[in-house]
Amino acid sequence: MSALVSVVVVAFTVVLQVTVVDRIAFPGGAGPSLVLLVVAALALAGGPMAGVLTGFLAGLALDVAPPGSHFVGQNALVFCLVGYFCGLLAEDSSGDRSAEPGHTALFEILVTAAGAVCGEALVA
Repeated sequence: MSALVSVVVVAFTVVLQVTVVDRIAFPGGAGPSLVLLVVAALALAGGPMAGVLTGFLAGLALDVAPPGSHFVGQNALVFCLVGYFCGLLAEDSSGDRSAEPGHTALFEILVTAAGAVCGEALVA
């Protein structure tokens, strides 16, 4: 069920990114990547494997969405790496998978923001 929710959220975010955010004239010519934020957040919720799969598929969907003005696979690689590393940070280091990880909301916000900044730097 969580995989279906992830697919719907990523698909909605890709459509929102391409149709709304990319058409807004931001200073400097570049806008925020909502898809990258969603990948980082879903990786925090699901772990490294979910982050890799979500990042790859979201990046590939963004790569093939019109207007494609860069290499196909560039966003897929970057989002895959960001998803993996954000998922690694979300894992509980004690090895006890039955307990809920004790991450604060501030930790998750900082990891998501750091993932977005690193992803944008890798794309550049």
